[in-house]
Amino acid sequence: MKNFALLFSLSALIAAIATGCGASEITDLPLVWAGVGKPPPPSAAVASAFTTVAIEPGEFKDGRTTPPNLVGTFQDDGFKVTTKGDVRAFWAGRERALLEAAGARFQTPGGARLDATLLQLDVLEGNMFNGTARMTFTVTTRTAQPWTKSYDGHSKRWGRTHKPDNFDEALSAAIADATRQLLTDPAFAAALQGQSAL
Repeated sequence: MKNFALLFSLSALIAAIATGCGASEITDLPLVWAGVGKPPPPSAAVASAFTTVAIEPGEFKDGRTTPPNLVGTFQDDGFKVTTKGDVRAFWAGRERALLEAAGARFQTPGGARLDATLLQLDVLEGNMFNGTARMTFTVTTRTAQPWTKSYDGHSKRWGRTHKPDNFDEALSAAIADATRQLLTDPAFAAALQGQSAL
């Protein structure tokens, strides 16, 4: 009887541990903009370009080579963090909002067309939540050759293991970091105004 009770207790403990581990696995991360304070400001040159040139919104496409629902990885066991949300739509909508917050005016037709491609957006959780957002922007005008440049945004966040909020904050901060680089690039300002790349 004692052996049976011990076996039952041991089985219950194993089940509890397995259930606890499963509960921490993220299979549907809600895509939420989080952890970013003020939007990144533009440089004086980019702000001036935004004032003088209206931007025609082009295609913001998903060019990632990973599965479209993959947004992160647990470094310790390789578990893949996924979402049922639309990663492209989340990124594209937030990208436009950040540009508008910096002073960009979108209209069709515009003086410069802006296209973008998302190349990477994910978080590697190890000792920290390490976010990466890699994207390419292309500006097309009537007076110059198309200008294209890629930016790598990064973020690091401390937080509780496998917490969804930390994944969202790392993703958001990485997007903001890549956008900050765009908004302070003199070559982007020149491209918007139809000038040769600097």
